[in-house]
Amino acid sequence: MEEQRTFQNNNWQRFDKQTFEIDVPSSEDCYNIFTILEIDTTQVRESTLPLVVNFYSPNSEHRMFRTIVNLRDINGNWLGESNGAFRRYQHKARANFFFNVPGRHTLEINQGTSHYDLMCVHSLTVKIEKAEIVYPE
Repeated sequence: MEEQRTFQNNNWQRFDKQTFEIDVPSSEDCYNIFTILEIDTTQVRESTLPLVVNFYSPNSEHRMFRTIVNLRDINGNWLGESNGAFRRYQHKARANFFFNVPGRHTLEINQGTSHYDLMCVHSLTVKIEKAEIVYPE
């Protein structure tokens, strides 16, 4: 599953949550959850971008976590890969994540900065891939 949201004028407002629907066929499998951000680095004031992620399952369970996307390295150099006018940041928000029940889950993501307008985010993509469970020998 991969789904993208774009922001008008590259503006992700503080309380503008982005909602994604996820169909989970089995609670036996685990998944890697990625966020992919396309950023206009000419407008960035931060070196990190915190994200607040909420999961809602069909049986009304709610899970919340925060994750940080590093935009620059320790020396101030841009991370990510150049993608024309933007830099693309693929971030593994959760590794080996198990959904508690099969069915349609809702994923909500908010930007977690202290700025009302984040005038640098062109798009947010959520990508979920089935992970391979590796057991120690």
